[in-house]
Amino acid sequence: MEGEPFKTCVNGEWSGDMKCLKPCTVNKNSLNNHNIRFKYTYMNKLYAEHNDEMEFACKSGSPVAGSHMRVRCLDGEILCSKVPDIPHGHVSEGTKKSEYQEGDVIHFSCDAGYIADLTSKYVCTSEGWLVIRRGTCYSCATLPEVPHAHVAEETRRDEYREGDMVHFTCDLGHWPELIIKYVCTSEGWLAVRRGSCSGQFASFLRLIHCCVHSVFNFRVLKLGEWEEKNTTCIQTCKILDVPNNVNRDPAFGNDLLKGRNLTFTCKFRGHFIQGYAKVQCLDNGQWSHQFPTCGTPVDCGSPPPLENGDTTETLKYAYSHDERVKFRCQNYYVMEGEPFKTCVNGEWRGDMKCLKPCTVNKNSLNNHNIRFKYTYMNKLYAEHNDEMHFACKSGSPVAGNDMRVRCLDGEIRLPTCQ
Repeated sequence: MEGEPFKTCVNGEWSGDMKCLKPCTVNKNSLNNHNIRFKYTYMNKLYAEHNDEMEFACKSGSPVAGSHMRVRCLDGEILCSKVPDIPHGHVSEGTKKSEYQEGDVIHFSCDAGYIADLTSKYVCTSEGWLVIRRGTCYSCATLPEVPHAHVAEETRRDEYREGDMVHFTCDLGHWPELIIKYVCTSEGWLAVRRGSCSGQFASFLRLIHCCVHSVFNFRVLKLGEWEEKNTTCIQTCKILDVPNNVNRDPAFGNDLLKGRNLTFTCKFRGHFIQGYAKVQCLDNGQWSHQFPTCGTPVDCGSPPPLENGDTTETLKYAYSHDERVKFRCQNYYVMEGEPFKTCVNGEWRGDMKCLKPCTVNKNSLNNHNIRFKYTYMNKLYAEHNDEMHFACKSGSPVAGNDMRVRCLDGEIRLPTCQ
């Protein structure tokens, strides 16, 4: 417990702050994944209370450079095991380690397409990660969209940084009501002065676009101005550069109307789609995803963990296509779904869930003035979908209360007697 173990009633309100700090659990899978064992015991699972230390030894080989074999538990996590979350950033390779100890300093680099004017730095302390210097990864790589306009040449850059400004020039046949300006900030592009591009030739240009790229009805010229008459422009997507080892449906034609789907299958037996098997023609004339290719199936890494469950065997670093792993739930938990996950072309398939048990203890019984009907125990567990039977300690059940209730994924609605 963190804080005093008391809450005090003060003028109708409870005062007193406390927190139950979580323990850390290290099990067989965690040990195998790191090629380590407990230093002073051969058990496969240990618990450590908050602020306790655990010591490890290598099963084989020697520790990775920078790894410490004695680590501390902090509120359910091994000391500094979880690095700070920097949006659009990652730990720089030069400071990246499998484990961190007090005094270790990490630097963050921005993801591709993002930049920062300051490098974020953190140090691992006995209280967790402490910020030394905080930078922000931001991106002005994608310019603002201004209809019928383009960036003026004098403000065009290969890379925009915080403080850089762009001006927009209207396309041919349009003119601005105001000069359009944007500035690059740590939050992206910010409008300094908004405007729009408009003009009497805009309708004429849209007509030419329809003639070249789409289907249209007609327009007429009246008193020197273009007037729309029942015009319908239907955007299409071009079907180009389909890989030779892929079949497509529809198989004929060089374009597809917006909203329609293009589906792909592999030509050769034993090959699998690498990418999206279905893409859609969007309103802007672009495909929703790149066209896929085909090839031999891809292996999988270790399967994702199952909450409140575990595998029945030691995990490997890689699994072949069609290989499967069996899972089981912890005691009192009930599995929903099949107990297997199967590697299918680089992805793990198989849905399962460990449904929680229900616990009814002495405090719950007293609060509802009830007892267990068939036992005098003060605490019972019920698995998911099991029923519990209760009786009143005194008095009778509140109207509408059923004395037989069912456990549903860790929740149970207890009856009340009065």
